Amino acid sequence: MKTKRILSFGILVLSLAIGITSCQYKDFDEYDGTVSAKVVVDYSHSDCDTIPSMSRVVFYPIQGQSNPFLFDIKDSAIVQLPTGMLQVFAYNNTSEINRTRGVIDAQASPVIYTDKADNRGIYQKDSIDYTDYYDYPDITYTSWGTITLSGNAQNASPDDNRIVLQMERVTRQVNIEVRGIRNASFVKGVRMSLSGIQKEYSPVSSFAHTYVSIVADGKVDTNDPDKGNRSVFDDKVVIDTLHSSLNIFGFGQQRHILNVFLEGDNWHKILSFDVTDQLQSQSNGMTPILIIVNTDYDVKDDVPKDSRFDIHGSDWEDEEIPIIM
Repeated sequence: MKTKRILSFGILVLSLAIGITSCQYKDFDEYDGTVSAKVVVDYSHSDCDTIPSMSRVVFYPIQGQSNPFLFDIKDSAIVQLPTGMLQVFAYNNTSEINRTRGVIDAQASPVIYTDKADNRGIYQKDSIDYTDYYDYPDITYTSWGTITLSGNAQNASPDDNRIVLQMERVTRQVNIEVRGIRNASFVKGVRMSLSGIQKEYSPVSSFAHTYVSIVADGKVDTNDPDKGNRSVFDDKVVIDTLHSSLNIFGFGQQRHILNVFLEGDNWHKILSFDVTDQLQSQSNGMTPILIIVNTDYDVKDDVPKDSRFDIHGSDWEDEEIPIIM
C-alpha cells in the first residue's frame, strides 16, 4: 500500500514537472520580439469624397533591425510589429501610376514618385525645354510619423498599441484652359505639359526633389456645328478653347512653361506659354490651381493645303450651263 502511494506521488510530481516545462517552452516559442498592434487608416479629415479601397502602410524600425514591415490595409487591421521606435509611412495604394521607395537607414526617407510617360503626341525635338516627360500622379493621400511600441506577447493587446493614421492629400489639381484658339475642330489630338514640376513627394523636409515636365491629355471645347465637314478653304472662323487637367506634388522656383501639343493627320504644332507667375501666385494651400492663357493661333495656318481637291458635299451647288448644238 505504501509502495503504491509513493509510486502515485512520483507520477504526479513528474506530470507537474513536464507540464511546467511544456508551458515555459510554449511561451518562449510564441514570443518573437513582436507585439500585436491595431492599425487604423483614417480619411475623415482628408476631404476625400470616395475612400480608397486599399492603403499601404510601411513601418521602418529605427533600432536593431533594418527590414521594413509592409501591410495593405482596407480600413483597419491587427498586425505584428517589433517593440521600440518605428517610423510609419502610409499612402493610398489604389494607383497604377504612383510608386514608392524607401531609404532604410537611421532616418527612413520614403518617396512616392511618378512613372515616365509615353511620348504619344509629344514632339520633343521641337520643345523648348528638352526635359523628360512623366505622367502626372494620381490623387495621393499620405500619413507620416514616429511611434513607440511597448509590452510583450503576454500582456499587450492590439488596443494597447493602437495606431491611428490621419491621411492627408498631398497632390494638387491643376486645371488648364487655352482660350481664343481658332478652328480647333481640325485638331485630331491634344496633349499639354508643365515644366519644372515636382516628380516625387517625400514627407521628410529638405529631401532633394527632381523636377520634370508633367504631361496630360487635353480636349477641344468647340462651338463648331460643322466639325468634320469643313474644308481648309472655308473662310469660316470658330473660336475654341482647349482644356486639360492634371495633379502635381509641387513645383519649384524656376520658370514653368506650358507646352500645348497639337496633332493633325499629317502635321503638328507646339504652342508655348510662360505660366510661372500664375503657378507661383497660387502656391499656398491645397485648393485646385487654375491656369488660363490666351492665343489667337489659327489651326488652319498649319493644316497642309496640297494640290489635291479638298471638296465636301456641302461645297457643291446646282448650276445650269447651256450647250450649243
